[in-house]
Amino acid sequence: MSENIYGIHAVNSILANSPERLIEVFVLKGREDKRLQPLLNELYALGIAVQFVNRQTLDKKSNGEVHQGVIARVQEAKELNEHDLDELLTRKQNPLLLVLDGVTDPHNLGACLRTADAAGVSAVIVPKDKSAQLTSIARKVACGAAETVPLIRVTNLARTLRDLQQNHNIWVVGTAGEATETIYQSKLTGSLALVMGAEGEGMRRLTREHCDQLISIPMAGSVSSLPFVQQAVEEMTRVMPADQVICGIPFYTRVWTEKFGQSAITSEVLGMDGAKNYAKENQMTETWDASLGQNVATVETSDARYTIWMEDEQSMEEKLKVIQSADLAGVAEWKLGFERADIWSLISEYIETNS
Repeated sequence: MSENIYGIHAVNSILANSPERLIEVFVLKGREDKRLQPLLNELYALGIAVQFVNRQTLDKKSNGEVHQGVIARVQEAKELNEHDLDELLTRKQNPLLLVLDGVTDPHNLGACLRTADAAGVSAVIVPKDKSAQLTSIARKVACGAAETVPLIRVTNLARTLRDLQQNHNIWVVGTAGEATETIYQSKLTGSLALVMGAEGEGMRRLTREHCDQLISIPMAGSVSSLPFVQQAVEEMTRVMPADQVICGIPFYTRVWTEKFGQSAITSEVLGMDGAKNYAKENQMTETWDASLGQNVATVETSDARYTIWMEDEQSMEEKLKVIQSADLAGVAEWKLGFERADIWSLISEYIETNS
């Protein structure tokens, strides 16, 4: 069986870690830039067949996803299970594991793998049921981490957590919004498994019951302006090495409604496309605020003022420049599923440049 892998970073990772899996590579005809040429040189050196095709062919092979002009057909990788996890843990001292309970979106799985790779996670564990598959989309979003971070699929997640505790002396920490202790108040050292549930639903009951400890990860808000990111990066790199810091960027924003004559201000969550559509439908004026590094859309009616701090490509690129210049370990996104499909191409450019 074979599968398609697309994106420069993902194909490079296959080439670096599992070149024996490569069958053939399809490249956009006419593309021979400096980012692609080293990849082509290595493929030629290994004798891998390279076909130059038009964009329509690549779009069809990637089902319309962003492919960056390169797609590799590879042999499917072996699926890892509980036995592989046991073998891995016998070789690791103080392992750090990421356990995902109910993550069904391949974009989310890919982002988790990429973040896990940057944080030095030993393996990612998911249940066989109610879990995203490691599809081409997940591999593209992972930007090569799907080839470096072991993904373990287990039949019974609760039983696996119990085995980690009893047979491997691993402390299992679950994340829950209602937990009274935050991640910043916790001493997360030694052998550790961090459990995260599906967005909105969280961990399943049985998974939660097998956790030794529950913590919350507080969010400051839904707007991440450029000065906020700059200050956060500056403060974090004072106390931690830059290559251990991951900066978060939201894929969502809010429309803030200020009713005239009332003290209360209300808000509604919008994704990237949703914010653009809302601004257009309500004839909002959009301007670039250089002090915030962000586009801001506003409109006033007879009874209210509406404001959106846009999370769009231009705003996001300013934050990615900060992350790149500080040489951080990487970038993490939250509210996955709220992004524009093509935003991953922009993010991948900065991750690749910074890797």
